[in-house]
Amino acid sequence: MHVCGIALTIFHYYQKRHPFTEFDRYMLSTLCLFLACKIDYFKFQYFDFIEYYYHNRKQGRGRVKPFDEIKESLKENFIDLEFKVLITIEFDFDIDSPYEYLNIFYYQHRKILFDKVMLNPDEAKRKMFEVHYKFFIELAKKFIYDSYIHPFCLYFPAPCIAAACIFISADLFLKTNHQQESNIIDVKLLGSQILEEYNLKSFLEVEITDDPDINLVQNHAWLNLLLPVERQQNERVSMVDVLFLQNEILQKIADQVNTPAKQ
Repeated sequence: MHVCGIALTIFHYYQKRHPFTEFDRYMLSTLCLFLACKIDYFKFQYFDFIEYYYHNRKQGRGRVKPFDEIKESLKENFIDLEFKVLITIEFDFDIDSPYEYLNIFYYQHRKILFDKVMLNPDEAKRKMFEVHYKFFIELAKKFIYDSYIHPFCLYFPAPCIAAACIFISADLFLKTNHQQESNIIDVKLLGSQILEEYNLKSFLEVEITDDPDINLVQNHAWLNLLLPVERQQNERVSMVDVLFLQNEILQKIADQVNTPAKQ
């Protein structure tokens, strides 16, 4: 998912500066994925991605030439577009992804929680907590993916996006009736009840002052502890940005759902 996050960021960078009529969106998305793999040190052959693009594009296009006949010309097109993309991002490969910070949060926060959870003598409840905690993290991953509907990645640091999606996930988790088929697992617990069993008030113990002036400059120490950012102090996770993003991401998802499909 981290690689996909990098690819989507590159895609947004390019399409923000170039109209859709200037490029093949299928080729651009394939190329962005290829660049993201290279940035994250995954080794793939260029022609693997070109062939992937070819098979995706030929669907619904009628008769097309065999891949071996056009792969060299496709490669030239890819190289040309790659150069344009690299110029657009100014050869800057230091691209953060919210998924990276969600993983940091997961491993650090999980340790804090499980130090308390393991004190519970009931093994079944300990296992149940693990199941629900993974569900909580998976929800956050889905909201990060949905955040790319809009180019938030161009305007907000990756830790802010990760934190906003963690907030959304935590809020929904506490309001959701976690019930599965009885033949799979016998559980019917509200998220808040699950937490109360372990004397944990919330996955996220966040205190926000009512003073808007303080909120404007507040960098929440708890989030910055669990979402570390190696930057200047004024570039750390800002709570006002996180809360703004939380609402915006939900609104964009709602807009997408409510938009009628084109006939």
